[in-house]
Amino acid sequence: MYTINKTKGFTLIELMITVAIIAILASIAYPSYQDSIRKGKRNDGQAALMDLAGRQEAHYAKNATYTTERTDLNVSNRSAEGYYTIRIASANATAYDLRATPRAQGGQNQDSITQFRLRSDGRKNSRTSSGWRQGWSGY
Repeated sequence: MYTINKTKGFTLIELMITVAIIAILASIAYPSYQDSIRKGKRNDGQAALMDLAGRQEAHYAKNATYTTERTDLNVSNRSAEGYYTIRIASANATAYDLRATPRAQGGQNQDSITQFRLRSDGRKNSRTSSGWRQGWSGY
């Protein structure tokens, strides 16, 4: 008598279904992951603004005025990790307005927050497509 050996394993159809399910899950999860990474990189721009504000205050203590020149403050136009462009939007004898704008590096320019602002009176704002909002968090 002959015995039939049944081999165990996956059929091609089962394998294709498994790959399709993994692809669908990955296509859903990856954009969410990218958004979380962008949110984590926001700290780079915020830290650069806080550093620049500290330098403005030190400059004010020595000169009784704020400055619009980054060279006076010995600071670059980029954040430490390079994800944001930093600029002094305005400054005079009594106040300053600092801005951080996302750069293309690391895809940060795809973030929902298009700009951070820090003013001399301590007000912090973030800009989205719908306009300026108070604070730097909650997005």
